[in-house]
Amino acid sequence: MPEAKPSLSLVNARLKADRVGVSVQVRGDRLALVATLPPKSESTKDRPYQQRISLGIYASVAGLKQAERLARLLGIELAEQAFSWATWSKISEDSEETVTAGQWVERFRATLNISEESWRYRFLHAGGFKHLHLDQPLTPEALLEVVFKQKPDTATRRSYCDALQRLAKLAEIPVDLKVHAGSYSEKAVTPKDIPSDDQIIEQIEKVPNPGWRYCFGLMATYGLRPHEVFFTELENLEGVITARVTEGKTGGRYPVFPVPADWAAKWQAQLPRCASNKAHSHRRLGSMSGATWRRYHPDLPWTLYDLRHAYAIRCHLYAVPVAVAAQWMGHSPEIHLRTYQRWISEKHHLETYRRLFMSPKT
Repeated sequence: MPEAKPSLSLVNARLKADRVGVSVQVRGDRLALVATLPPKSESTKDRPYQQRISLGIYASVAGLKQAERLARLLGIELAEQAFSWATWSKISEDSEETVTAGQWVERFRATLNISEESWRYRFLHAGGFKHLHLDQPLTPEALLEVVFKQKPDTATRRSYCDALQRLAKLAEIPVDLKVHAGSYSEKAVTPKDIPSDDQIIEQIEKVPNPGWRYCFGLMATYGLRPHEVFFTELENLEGVITARVTEGKTGGRYPVFPVPADWAAKWQAQLPRCASNKAHSHRRLGSMSGATWRRYHPDLPWTLYDLRHAYAIRCHLYAVPVAVAAQWMGHSPEIHLRTYQRWISEKHHLETYRRLFMSPKT
């Protein structure tokens, strides 16, 4: 009977059954050994920990056979306390060049389909990638160093852990960053006093500049982020004035519907779009919009972004399904519920009930 072709799972199953203490791993198109090994001479650790030995062997049938033989040899040396990094460094010196953190970041970015601005905001800044030493290897220690730059139990620490864990998964780095995310919870955030529709209309109509009045009205009507108003076009979709967002934090989206419907005709909604310098970044455009709003309303207790929050609450009041409302706003249903559900107040519940059960009968 011909010999069965080895597979990675079968090789590792045999090594585990024989208690070798070493496993074979595929990295790209090459093989490596993983085991608990003594620290290298340049390491700051003082006790053995899980490490990888690159073999430079292709992940083929012949390569798996050779890797299994080397794994058993390594297991014997470890059991007899005869392991030497000098010996195994010679075995792996012909392996592929160490991939740097910067190269892993580029590989990770290639797996995403997001804009340059989204990449910079979500990963370089909010994800902590900007703190990585890009010219050095990506190791558990390097990732943990970035995580520990942020205070425990904060939104930033949690954001770093989430983004860097995705990078670690791609690079097959054996580290669990989420255990360091802390106990931060958005439920602990002070509830917002979302402005009413009448308050929103009153404050937008007070804006003297017609261009900015239109931009703020567009935000309120379609739940746009402050920078997205500069990349939004209005279109007639079977009699409904809908918004097409061509770019933004989470990319483009269409259609976005006005809530309530009659707001689509307010604030000179026939204008084609807000004028701006497109050379500015999304963050700069958002900051500029927020600063302008504060200049017109220096004593107002709520911010420009609350126009978007109010749109989300209105979607709930009008019984728009969560999955649909989330698409209109450009985020996931999970984020939609997590962010906005806790801001639905007693008055919102009462308004919903009246709208559903106490509206005049026709």
